[in-house]
Amino acid sequence: MTDHILSSASHHYNNVINDSAVSLVDMLRSSSSSAGAVPGAAAAAQGGGDKVAKILSEGYKSNLFRLRFCKVGDFMMSSHNQAFNEGEVAFGGTATCTLKRLGHMIYHTYLVIDLPGIKAARRAAGAGTGDCSLDYPSEYPVEGEILKRADEKAFARYAAERTGKAATARAGKKIYNAEAYGSNKGVGDAATSFDPVEQSILGFDRSFEQSRPVDKKSSSRSPEKRVRGWVRWCNAIGQYLPEMTTMIVEDKNWNSLINLWLYGWEEVAGYAGKELNEHIGKRENWKQLVLDSADRQRLYTPLPFFYTLCAGCVFPYGQMNKHNASSVVKIEVKFAALNRCIVTSGHDIVPVKADGHRLTAKDLAAHLRVTYVHLNENDARTFTNGNQILVITRVQHNIVTLPRGQQRVDVPVPLGGPLISLMWMLRRKASVEQNSHFNFAGVNGRDPLLSNVFYVDNKPLFGEGDEARVYRMLEPLQSFRKTPKGYIYVKSFACDGTAVVPNGMLSLKDRRAFMRLILQQALVAEEVEFIMMGRSFDVAVFDNHHPSLLGDDVVCQA
Repeated sequence: MTDHILSSASHHYNNVINDSAVSLVDMLRSSSSSAGAVPGAAAAAQGGGDKVAKILSEGYKSNLFRLRFCKVGDFMMSSHNQAFNEGEVAFGGTATCTLKRLGHMIYHTYLVIDLPGIKAARRAAGAGTGDCSLDYPSEYPVEGEILKRADEKAFARYAAERTGKAATARAGKKIYNAEAYGSNKGVGDAATSFDPVEQSILGFDRSFEQSRPVDKKSSSRSPEKRVRGWVRWCNAIGQYLPEMTTMIVEDKNWNSLINLWLYGWEEVAGYAGKELNEHIGKRENWKQLVLDSADRQRLYTPLPFFYTLCAGCVFPYGQMNKHNASSVVKIEVKFAALNRCIVTSGHDIVPVKADGHRLTAKDLAAHLRVTYVHLNENDARTFTNGNQILVITRVQHNIVTLPRGQQRVDVPVPLGGPLISLMWMLRRKASVEQNSHFNFAGVNGRDPLLSNVFYVDNKPLFGEGDEARVYRMLEPLQSFRKTPKGYIYVKSFACDGTAVVPNGMLSLKDRRAFMRLILQQALVAEEVEFIMMGRSFDVAVFDNHHPSLLGDDVVCQA
């Protein structure tokens, strides 16, 4: 009875609404007829509006005020933590996790990292208490020291080449900035003497020391037991620590992601408002990194393999033969060495654990967090028993050290497959030694590249007449989700460089490709590595419960 009353009331109100509603076309028609004869352009405009309204709304089949949806088979998702069952989880170690069959499909995958809290200890020749002095040598770089020294050498070298005589780094910097960037060589204003890198280092050190609460017990200690200084994990440690992450299907390498790709992909493909910060130990200032490092941390690093990129790309684990012991999916992670992960405030400082004990390679813990999709009975039967062709994306990478003394360098691009996009960056040896692994800046924090032209069969495909900045500013704006903050350069051959379905690609089959680089002048004498990464399409075939890749022979994993 109640349902009948509600239905009648709803019918009544709908009739009232329908009787009183006037469509856009009716309004145009009525206004046109009641206005009488409208001269010239106004009449033409009204007639044109009537035609436009007809094109936009005549014969419509839906409206925006009713939710429309597509019926899909019911499913659910669940997430599970899985331990590494092969190898060793340690700094510098390699560990493998065989993914359990806990669902029909594999979706999101995260590397969960547990880092101990660390603090500073004094490096001393003799033995001492655990929290004030240790006798093992420091293998860790001092904050900013290596890069600052490299910049000073570059400026002094540049000035000597220009003037024909020895010059100080300060004088060389003024000459270089004036000639390369049009900066004022004089000392008439504060900007000419302000060094943002140096000031940030000094300001950070002062602010950190002054912000520490006064510890009367600490201040009463003898100088031998008092430790002034700090230690920290390198920035974005959660993305740097997995040096190489490999997806293995039936004992075959399907794809390998280096840590540079984890960082670069997030910079251009991450969603605004969902930036990875605390997830991966990434901060905007060193003080926060020091404070974070003092406590134990749990980090969550996404592993952006193809099956994690969207719901339509999930890996159909249920199609693999569960009775075959080798028919499994594994994730292998090679972890970075401990001495590549920490920065200190001075040469006499070494890191120890927060409890004062010595920090070792085995103080790392990690596991995987994997999301599975559970299908209903009918869909599960269809996926399990049927064959399938799946379009996937893979990542290729190639890293070469550039020859010294040449400002123009031609670098071969040995990437294969239908390429969706390219990503490249330059990294100074000084940045690596500084443990500033995701610092791709050139001398004095400038662009390391002046231009980059990509050639295919000796013909320029892109970059001719462009400065290199175009490929870290405009190209990401056109074809990616974000503009990178650092010196990361990209080029998309597709409408959407982050897409998982074909919408444009470049084939380099049987074609010679190379990139002509023009380096920053002050960078020419340094050791620099050129990192080229490409994203390409491939096809995975599931035939009789056996998965294979069609384009396996064209992917560069160097």
